[in-house]
Amino acid sequence: MAVERNIATIETERLLLIPYYVDYVAATMDSHRRLEQLCGYQVAPEWPGIDFLFYLPFALEQLNENPADSKWTRLIVLKRDPRSNW
Repeated sequence: MAVERNIATIETERLLLIPYYVDYVAATMDSHRRLEQLCGYQVAPEWPGIDFLFYLPFALEQLNENPADSKWTRLIVLKRDPRSNW
């Protein structure tokens, strides 16, 4: 199934909120490296964390059934290091 990429990214001064597309969910379940290759951003070593890890199979199933639901789930991309001078 082709992944639609027509959901807008939300951007603030410090963050990007990108849609968590079905292929991103599958990549998260695979490995950090795969997700980084797919989305183009560095992934935190602690991602996805134990709690979210258990949610991923459900999210994958739901997004496979309705890819437009990606608009309700986002990946947060930190644009700048919070320890630096903003």
